[in-house]
Amino acid sequence: MFKLFIIESIVIQLLGIFWFITDPRTVKTRIVFIFKKSFHAVYYPVIFIFQFIVLKIYPQLLLPGGIYLQPIGIGVFIVGVILAVWAKVVMKQSWGMPAQHNIKRQSSLITNGPFQYSRNPIYIAIFLFGFGYFISLRSYLVFTMIIPLVYFNSAVYKEERFLEQYFGKEYRRYKKAVRRWL
Repeated sequence: MFKLFIIESIVIQLLGIFWFITDPRTVKTRIVFIFKKSFHAVYYPVIFIFQFIVLKIYPQLLLPGGIYLQPIGIGVFIVGVILAVWAKVVMKQSWGMPAQHNIKRQSSLITNGPFQYSRNPIYIAIFLFGFGYFISLRSYLVFTMIIPLVYFNSAVYKEERFLEQYFGKEYRRYKKAVRRWL
């Protein structure tokens, strides 16, 4: 179980590095966002440390489900990571801070790739790899995934207002054609 924790934690960190180096903003702006304005900078490190401690001190403290739960969790984790990378690659220069808009860089509405199925595939991806992570470890910390859901829902409402303001009819058409989540 501990090896899986290490492997999945490394994959999540590599995903974070991928997002960081492909972010079109300046390095200074990225660092400020990560350490001063990011929910993720607090939530995920605390959860990883707590999970590490639980696995080391109470390795028997596991969700029921045995051998069936772990492969399901690994599959959900992998789908989440792939979706996150796909959505980030499709966004290219439009990538930015949640619930903020930079019209110079984000001058077109992204509606292809995973965005043709959901208006928020990155949030879905983050939830999936987080949920899969905890399920594969059979961790009771899976219940903490309600915290990112609340955060994501709040950010989505702000982002929708920005997008409607900047893209008007085009965004309203997109909104009617594509679901917010799934």
